[in-house]
Amino acid sequence: MDEPLTSFVDTAPQDDDIDLALPALEELPAGARLLFLGLWVEADSQGRVGDRAAVLAGAIFPYEPAAAHRVPIWLRQLKRAGYIERSDGLID
Repeated sequence: MDEPLTSFVDTAPQDDDIDLALPALEELPAGARLLFLGLWVEADSQGRVGDRAAVLAGAIFPYEPAAAHRVPIWLRQLKRAGYIERSDGLID
């Protein structure tokens, strides 16, 4: 017999699984939040993506020319908030 499917509710993080030391994502600007989601899409199977702001801006915000100037700021905000790590030309 097949094993029963696990529902999303069963796998949802519990209160003790959430790192309360990180600021809530909603406290960051909307552009930084969208960039964070876009980094997941652009990342490889190890969760890494090249730390090239202009390339990321073009891939994640293709119709927003002003994003090229804002992506470096949003990356710094995400790093400062503890959502990403930046080293050796990679974002983890």
